[in-house]
Amino acid sequence: MKKIITLTGMSASGKSTLEKEMIKEPYGYKSLVTCTTRIPRPGEVDGVDYHYKTVEEFKSLIEQNKLIEYVEFNGNYYGATFKSIDDLNDNASAVIVIEPEGAKRIKDYCLEAGYECVTVFMDTSWERCVNRVFDRLRTLNELGSVTPLMIDEYVSRFYGMISKESSWADEIEYNIFINGDKYENDMKTMIDMIEKNESDPHKHIETPNISRKVIKQLIVKNLDKKSFVMSNKIKSNFSSESNLEL
Repeated sequence: MKKIITLTGMSASGKSTLEKEMIKEPYGYKSLVTCTTRIPRPGEVDGVDYHYKTVEEFKSLIEQNKLIEYVEFNGNYYGATFKSIDDLNDNASAVIVIEPEGAKRIKDYCLEAGYECVTVFMDTSWERCVNRVFDRLRTLNELGSVTPLMIDEYVSRFYGMISKESSWADEIEYNIFINGDKYENDMKTMIDMIEKNESDPHKHIETPNISRKVIKQLIVKNLDKKSFVMSNKIKSNFSSESNLEL
């Protein structure tokens, strides 16, 4: 029987790192390659990291009902096709990183098709996720590659993590929760949990209510620091930007 593992979590929660480990030996999971209209990043390969499509090509897939799910994020489309699952060998196991709604649709499709599906949520604290994302921007800044447009893109990304992604753990019923803070880089333990259908207790992700304006101020202020530093006032909660001590 075909088996699909869906991995969901906030940006930088560790889901993509876990996926890369699962497709290696001795595990040998197949990677369900999704489609995107995003421009390839340095080192990414068409057909390996994504199937890169033009907006017109992607919209054609939508019109032909060839996508299990698709989302638009930061002006780019992402989606998985029915064909990517149907083309798997009968006893193959595959893994895909996907958002909650996509995970639910894949699970529903697998149920109808007679395939097994296990939905996994990477339950990593938002503080850890934010610092990981910021580390990537800080590295680019050290290389002199950061532009005002890039900062605006990261503002949107941080805002999405806080306003949207922080609620993903409660949007659908997951089979397994994995505490990303607890295991950090212990890939073997996390994969063993998935294969044994074991779960950590779900922990509620607490996030502050931060506006885009404040996020941008924080990014600019912290670019030359080793981590993303926030005042206790921001970490707890606030309602007025004017009173923030940045």
